[in-house]
Amino acid sequence: MYHRIIIGTALSLLLSGCYQGYKPADELEDDERGPSACAQSCHGLGMHMSAFVLVDRGTSGCVCSPNQGPQPSQAELDATAAAAAYAMLEAQRQAQQAAQTQTAPPSP
Repeated sequence: MYHRIIIGTALSLLLSGCYQGYKPADELEDDERGPSACAQSCHGLGMHMSAFVLVDRGTSGCVCSPNQGPQPSQAELDATAAAAAYAMLEAQRQAQQAAQTQTAPPSP
């Protein structure tokens, strides 16, 4: 249940910057970029998945949390998901800016 809230929160924060739309859940799972693959990745790290973030059509992200210790509050999970989404968007923006700088024609 809280995963839906986290995804909804992350989506609402990202809607203004997303114009390509998202892949359906079955396509994400087929590409091994969906929640199941995310949960397996977290498990492989000895953690559990606490959030799944959709960034753009081809990019998703996981937020993994330690298995032991106190469980985070909903507010902490929401903040973590939002921070992860922002970090991924910023990295994507910087990569696009670097690509544009490399392909820009020289100034006369």
